[in-house]
Amino acid sequence: VVILVITIIIIFKLINMFSDGNKTTTLPSGQTTVADDGLIEVPTVIGYTYEQAKEILNNAGLGIKESYDFSSAYEEGVVFWQSIDGGTRTTPNSTVIVTISKGAVTFVLPDVLGNTQAAAEATLKAKDLKVSFTYEETDNSILWGTVKSSDPASGTNVKSGDVVTLVIYTGPDVVNETVPV
Repeated sequence: VVILVITIIIIFKLINMFSDGNKTTTLPSGQTTVADDGLIEVPTVIGYTYEQAKEILNNAGLGIKESYDFSSAYEEGVVFWQSIDGGTRTTPNSTVIVTISKGAVTFVLPDVLGNTQAAAEATLKAKDLKVSFTYEETDNSILWGTVKSSDPASGTNVKSGDVVTLVIYTGPDVVNETVPV
């Protein structure tokens, strides 16, 4: 009996010697691991909707607080930042602040009507817009090389990366081609 007890003690000591000391248990949600140090691993919720992120974090034993900001890299309604990085270990019931995309920043398309083609293009490219051109013939030489109209129209809400097509006046003998974006 004594030999059996000593053998069992030796086996337990060997097992503990080869472990890192953190015994883990998966919660019923299957989302989080809890170690005997009391900390849990924060799941990554970037790329999820707020409702999905809330469910994931709540299942992991964490709270969530939301904030909103513009992001051209993430669609509207998608989490693009979290205050505690995924994979970080934290105390249960900690609150993770997430920032949810309001989409890309929109702004009013500036009025470039009457500007030269070069000036209009520079103005629009400075706003991070893509510019394409079409040409319309006119007999009025004063208008040649200037912007007749834009699509979308001036005053319309646009966002970075949108394409604006400018109609440029040309003379009757000028050969122009439509320039792709």
